Amino acid sequence: MTPSPLNLRSLLWKIFWVLVLLTGLSVGFTLFWRTTPRTVSSAEPPAVDLIAEMAKLHQAEDAALSSYAWRDRTRGRVAVPVERAKEAALADGFPHRPASPSEAR
Repeated sequence: MTPSPLNLRSLLWKIFWVLVLLTGLSVGFTLFWRTTPRTVSSAEPPAVDLIAEMAKLHQAEDAALSSYAWRDRTRGRVAVPVERAKEAALADGFPHRPASPSEAR
């Protein structure tokens, strides 16, 4: 059995139409993006003291990580300081999960 010959003319026409489609899409998107109105504000951006803002952020994070707080009073969930949580985890140990089902027996 001989394989059917490749229809070169049909293939070239398909490639041609794909290129025409891609070119049309490219031109369309280019025109769309260039004609889309862009809003430009003439007002100066507000002056922000980034160092002061970062200092406030670090202060708030340090306060949250080093103090006790209720997370959900109805469920009895609290936030504890990180150092205290580490000490409690090391003192109580971590739960052991068996590596394989045969170890679970």
